[in-house]
Amino acid sequence: AEGGGGATLNADKVKYVGKGVWVNSELMDLVDAGRVRMVSRGAGTEGRKSDDLTIIEYAKETNAWICSNDQFRDHRRNRSLGFSGARDLKAFARMRRFEHSFRVAPGLDDALLQAMRTASQWEPRVGVDFATSEDGSPVPPPRFKRKEKGAPG
Repeated sequence: AEGGGGATLNADKVKYVGKGVWVNSELMDLVDAGRVRMVSRGAGTEGRKSDDLTIIEYAKETNAWICSNDQFRDHRRNRSLGFSGARDLKAFARMRRFEHSFRVAPGLDDALLQAMRTASQWEPRVGVDFATSEDGSPVPPPRFKRKEKGAPG
C-alpha cells in the first residue's frame, strides 16, 4: 500500500496476505503474465541503489519502458551502465521513462461525485474496513508495539 494508508486502500485491488504484508492483486496479475517486472529495493551489491541499476540495465537490454518518478541523477557518473556520460543517461531516461501519480478523479468535485454516487447507488469500497485477506477472511486488526517503560506518550 505504498503511497497511502489504510484509509485510501482500494479493497477491490489490494489483499492482505498476513504479517503486515499487502499485495496489489491486479499488479501481481501483470507480473505473473510477464507484462510487468518487479524489482526489489536493495537486492544487489549496491544496496539501495541496486534497484535503480537493475531497472536501467534491464530497460537498456530489452528496450523496455521504465515506470518511475526517479530521474536516476545519482547514477549519471556510473560508467558500468554503458553510457558515455551524464547526458546519455539523461537522454535515455527521458526517452524510456514515464512518471506516475495516483489520482482518484482529477477535476471531479465533491458535489458531482456525490450526485453520481446517489444516482448509481454506488458506494466505493475504499478503506481497510472493506479489505479482505487472500483467502477472503477479514483482515485482523493492526498490532501495536508496546511502549517501553519510561517512553514518552
